[in-house]
Amino acid sequence: MKYVGRTKVGKAKTNPNTVLAIVKLPVKLKDFAGKWAHIWKVDENTVVIKFSDAKEIG
Repeated sequence: MKYVGRTKVGKAKTNPNTVLAIVKLPVKLKDFAGKWAHIWKVDENTVVIKFSDAKEIG
C-alpha cells in the first residue's frame, strides 16, 4: 500500500434520523469519481475501499 493523503471525514444529515459519513478523496484520485466503492471493515479504525465500474463484485 502507498499513502496518498488525508482528509477529514464530514457529516451529511439526510433526514432527522440519519447522518452519513462523507469522505472526499484527494484531487489526484479524481479518476475514481463516478465509480462504485466496495468497502470492507478490517478493524475498529481501518477500512479498505476498492473502486470498480461494476455495482457488484464477485
